[in-house]
Amino acid sequence: MRPPRPPRPPRPIAVGDPVDALCTKCRMVRRHVVVALVDGVPARVQCPRCDGIHNYRPTKPPPAERPTGGRGTPSGAVATPRPPRAPRPPSEYDLLVQALDPATAVSYDPAGAYRAGDAVTHPAFGVGLVHKVLPPDKIEVWFPGGPKRLRAAP
Repeated sequence: MRPPRPPRPPRPIAVGDPVDALCTKCRMVRRHVVVALVDGVPARVQCPRCDGIHNYRPTKPPPAERPTGGRGTPSGAVATPRPPRAPRPPSEYDLLVQALDPATAVSYDPAGAYRAGDAVTHPAFGVGLVHKVLPPDKIEVWFPGGPKRLRAAP
């Protein structure tokens, strides 16, 4: 009985060798052919399926080989919890709408005439406050989702 052969040392990667890489056109990890090397590391590869030539993007290591730390923390490090966020100060719209009575808001009509400070109810945007009258036939209304320019009678 012969003794087992010692394992061969891995040979360096050469141009024309197959490597697994992320294909930027196919958006999949596929077997590519090395087209260019820089310091013995693949620099450019070609996908035999789509014939795209692109920079070499190595595949991610299997989950067992990845570091086990949390988001961006090295393996074994403990992430410190973030302090709670301070409550956001109320926006100018919030302050103005608190003083409004939705029952007094008029239904928006493009043919209607409005003045700054009027409360308007829009079927898509909700209750808003007329902020500015923009000549000749527009108004700027502040809604919960942000300001909108609407048509109005001059």
